[in-house]
Amino acid sequence: MGVTMGGFEAQGIDKWKIARGAAADFLNVAPPQAEIYFSTFSDAIKKTFHGKDGRQAVQDWLNGPDSMRASALKGWAAIHRTIIETAKAMEPAHPGDSIFVITDGRNDRRVAMASSVADELESRGIRLFSFMLDDSRVVDSGIAAGGLVESTPLPNPDATELSALAKGSGGLGYTLYPGGRMIGKSFGAAYDYDDRTQQNVRSSVAEIEIAIGNFYILAIGLPGDSRGLVDFRLEVVDAQGRKRKDAIVTYPARIPGCQAGATH
Repeated sequence: MGVTMGGFEAQGIDKWKIARGAAADFLNVAPPQAEIYFSTFSDAIKKTFHGKDGRQAVQDWLNGPDSMRASALKGWAAIHRTIIETAKAMEPAHPGDSIFVITDGRNDRRVAMASSVADELESRGIRLFSFMLDDSRVVDSGIAAGGLVESTPLPNPDATELSALAKGSGGLGYTLYPGGRMIGKSFGAAYDYDDRTQQNVRSSVAEIEIAIGNFYILAIGLPGDSRGLVDFRLEVVDAQGRKRKDAIVTYPARIPGCQAGATH
């Protein structure tokens, strides 16, 4: 599996600590036998550790002074290109291969290639998982009848796109907003590396690792002429055929070789 982190604009020290903590937590919960390719990036991939380097080398770097030189990972990032290069570095492909990206979602639009990322992940059977520190949603004020009102902040389009890529590949996307909230509105505040935030990070990373490790290879028999295939749905049911409400299922949005999408 691949783990890559970086590309933090307007980076604060606590924001970087959270990112480092997410990477360290993932290394701690990933199965010992899992071979991990680790990298950092900004406008390009910077630091790399291959599986043969061992997990301890990555942990030592995360805990050492070099990883605190966060300025090297700031700025608008080539997220799409990094995902593609990470996928290629994971050759040969294995069933269940995944990429876990830790970033704030801001992508360099000059090198945006979302469709190429989707094609690369699909062709290699790789799922994308993301953990985003999105502090781009700032509350704006406007004038309306009755006086001053707060408008709803618009989501970061790059973060939305990255989440869509993750979901389309059969993976998941998690977002941590300032204030330690996974869900809710705490816009405009700075990140705090406090106990609440660290607990949210640990629980989120643990859920991502569970999703990465729990996968099935499903063979789908298509009709001889699949040109009319529009969509498909996959559900988890109990012995009585009732949809289970205690399970979340995610799967690739496209069947390789078909032009159809998926209805989740």
